Amino acid sequence: MEKNKLANERVGKWARALQEYAPKFFHKDGKAHADADSLSRMPLPAEHSVDTGAPFYRHCNLPVDGSIPIRSGLEASIAGVEVGGVSPLVAAVPFLDKVKAALPSDPFVSDLFRYLQEGTLPVETSRRKNVIAQEDSFDVRDGLLYRYEKGGAEQLYVPPALRDTVLTMHHDHPMGGHPAVKRLSQRLLAELWWPRLRKDAREWVYKCRPCQERRNQPKSRNPQTLPVPSRPFQRVGIDVVGPVPMSRRGNRFMLVITYALTRWPEVFALPEIPAWKVVKILFKEIICRYGFIETLVSDRGTNFLAEIVQELLKLMKARHLTTTSYHPQGNAIPERFNQTLVQGLGKQVDEERGDWDLYLQPFLASYRTTKHAETGYSPFGLVFAHDPQSILRVTPVPEGARAPPICYDEYAGFIRQRRIERVDRARGRAERERQARERRNPPQMTEKFRLGDRVLLRKPTPNLEKQPKFATKFEEGQTFVVVAVPHDRPHVAVIRPLGGKERDVISTDRLMLW
Repeated sequence: MEKNKLANERVGKWARALQEYAPKFFHKDGKAHADADSLSRMPLPAEHSVDTGAPFYRHCNLPVDGSIPIRSGLEASIAGVEVGGVSPLVAAVPFLDKVKAALPSDPFVSDLFRYLQEGTLPVETSRRKNVIAQEDSFDVRDGLLYRYEKGGAEQLYVPPALRDTVLTMHHDHPMGGHPAVKRLSQRLLAELWWPRLRKDAREWVYKCRPCQERRNQPKSRNPQTLPVPSRPFQRVGIDVVGPVPMSRRGNRFMLVITYALTRWPEVFALPEIPAWKVVKILFKEIICRYGFIETLVSDRGTNFLAEIVQELLKLMKARHLTTTSYHPQGNAIPERFNQTLVQGLGKQVDEERGDWDLYLQPFLASYRTTKHAETGYSPFGLVFAHDPQSILRVTPVPEGARAPPICYDEYAGFIRQRRIERVDRARGRAERERQARERRNPPQMTEKFRLGDRVLLRKPTPNLEKQPKFATKFEEGQTFVVVAVPHDRPHVAVIRPLGGKERDVISTDRLMLW
């Protein structure tokens, strides 16, 4: 303190006050300071209070006596403890009991509920007309009010007192995954309903701080050039996310594998991703579980182009497609999922970044069971040909109910037919979405670049963002020549430096005629 120049006036004040003494200073690591004062252990109120019939607790990072085990947010939520505003898992039976108890006094549906249950109409003419107009769309079963959707789906009515609970469980919970407005509304409307549900979902998402902090504006993208697969597990995209902050288990990377038709994702947290680990995961977790693939799409990373990976693909008789350099749009499905993955995990692990790999599987469960905007089905529904059970299990099962005897041949035929129908609808919808994108962003014509054209090469976008305001957007001092234009790939061209021999396959988005 005497030798170094102090920029902090407060520290300088204490240094002058201590000059009359002869203190000795010893360094102590921050992690060794375990003596917290009482103010740092004061409990804080939760953002969203959810009545579960049990008191809430907030764990301290360093227990005083070491008797209380330290839990991550995910472990605490599963154990029934609220951490950081995330409500615990709520059993289905208490939730349905609360719905039953709140229906008779609900100002929105009390007249309708009383009429459907007891046959009694209100005295006032306007209220009576309102009940009669809605009676064909609602029904009461087991003390619960259900609404019939146009397509025949049943939706449980949720009273106002329990709507925050439902929104918390489907959005803030680790199994919720912090979906955006459209996905949250679709997930709720699959089994639940109340007036102005979409508006409440939009307000809930806009008030969610993690969602707003990680919200980004969509960027323009090139049209998809690969055709939509004709069946599940036909084409697979693979990519790497990382390095990310190291978890307590030493993981720094995520290997992402997605299926093009179903959008089914698989993500593996790993310390490093060498080529032999890629082969091991492809064989044990993909081929042995889902069968052989026909096409693998990846970037030109060395761990994907290694000889051991090519040998595995040769054994499977699979084709390997690679993207051009600095053009991730060529592997658009995994790249788009990577954005959703990073944003979803970031919302969950804002205060516990060392445990991000513990939140990985709950996030994947949320993504797989949510309807995808492009296919119209959830990945779970396309793979298994039936819809998953909701986290609240709002469909009650009568006591003593037993499943009817199953004829496996009939069941296999039923599942096969349902999967064919769903896959055909999903494929048709994905193809229409692809054509709509191409109409909005027409693909470049192959005649734009011809053999012998001189072109400039645009710098990669990540480097361009760090350039000064007046820096050039193209590689300085270099001119390139087009030496080939593949007829089957209209968005790429083969170029080489003027006067050089090394060739490279480049997306035409990065080229400009010179």
